[in-house]
Amino acid sequence: MTHDKRYLFYVDSDNYLRDVYQDSGTWYCGNLHKTLNLKCAPYGKLAACKYNNGAADFIYLYFQDSDDSGNIRICSLSHEGWYVLIEFLVLRRSSDGRLHIFLRLL
Repeated sequence: MTHDKRYLFYVDSDNYLRDVYQDSGTWYCGNLHKTLNLKCAPYGKLAACKYNNGAADFIYLYFQDSDDSGNIRICSLSHEGWYVLIEFLVLRRSSDGRLHIFLRLL
């Protein structure tokens, strides 16, 4: 992943995550779908953010899982390629009204 690329993430008509990127003015199909084959909820939204740890850039892509659970999944793009960072981020409200977050790390 280089600093001069621009990325666009979208959900295709079959609800799979896809990406395209622009490099030197030309758009290319990315390999998000080919690498991870992630399906998301048809009613869900996408969110992405960029992070730099001082040595490398990372893009984190958040999406809602397709199993109607409401779970949030996170995948990441770095110089090493795509990978699933967090399998599920589960939000549950307890009987006393507190919100609990459960992470299942891979």
